Amino acid sequence: MPWTETWEPPQAYMRHRGVTVYHSYKDDRADHMLEFWYQVLVDGQDDGADLYDEEALREFDVRALPEYKTMPELSHESILQRALDSGSLAELTGAMLELEQPQDWDVEVTRTCAATKTIRVKACSQQEAGDIALDYAGDYEFSEKDADYTVESTKAVAEEAPCDI
Repeated sequence: MPWTETWEPPQAYMRHRGVTVYHSYKDDRADHMLEFWYQVLVDGQDDGADLYDEEALREFDVRALPEYKTMPELSHESILQRALDSGSLAELTGAMLELEQPQDWDVEVTRTCAATKTIRVKACSQQEAGDIALDYAGDYEFSEKDADYTVESTKAVAEEAPCDI
């Protein structure tokens, strides 16, 4: 457990499918975060209470995982995600890691884009030229220069009940 003046829980490194992986520290000092060592809760539960119990955390070296040995060029986060999915992290640490199962979601996304097009029109005034161009704009193709996407809402998809025939 890392210490400053008082003990503080380890900093979370990543979360994948409901399991949080925490940083480890040399000599339990908060200012000495280790590069290859991490820890997980033995019971896999991420309620935060067990972070104050030193026996509740299992420390491991990411280099001991088969995913690191076969793909050391990947980021530690990618290696740990693969190790959680394959079960090799649970096997290495002896921790009871229960992974959340993915589910279907309906996500409403709004796309806002900016594109320009020069349209030549015949008009008697600047105002009239603008009005005519707006009327004709729908007939032209625009090349987008930029687009932003925003999540408007997210809703879990309810499982369909089996129907009896």
